[in-house]
Amino acid sequence: MARTHAMSAGIPITAYSACNGLGTTTAAVLEQLFAGRRGLRPAGETFGLATWVGALPEQLPALPASLSHFDSRQARIAQLVHVDIAPAVERATRRWGPERVALILGTSTAGIAASEAAMVHHRAHGQLPADYAIERQHALYATVEVLRALTGIRGPG
Repeated sequence: MARTHAMSAGIPITAYSACNGLGTTTAAVLEQLFAGRRGLRPAGETFGLATWVGALPEQLPALPASLSHFDSRQARIAQLVHVDIAPAVERATRRWGPERVALILGTSTAGIAASEAAMVHHRAHGQLPADYAIERQHALYATVEVLRALTGIRGPG
């Protein structure tokens, strides 16, 4: 569901995508939003307070082998987001070249689960898991790098 909008500075936004607790596609998120539904679900209690999370309603697909070193929940969500914007990004890169196509990203700390699991492993074994790297699995720029790899764009990110 790519839509074109122009910002006040005259820079076109040619595609956007959303993936969150309301759905894994932009269409699903918008449908749930306009129906007045919420994406948060009860997750139990933390420190005696009710905790709510934005759990995704579907299983997350595996990353391509070429991106396996980024494998995390965060990277898999980025891959889902890519699906909705892929056609528009391909058109833009053909027209303008990959250096002139930018990626603007808003996200949460989607890599927190990987970091928490690594800390549990560290507590039990005295070291982080061999396959854990905070710069790939928790840092927000890892999401940008996954999307850059999937789209081929090389402009500002």
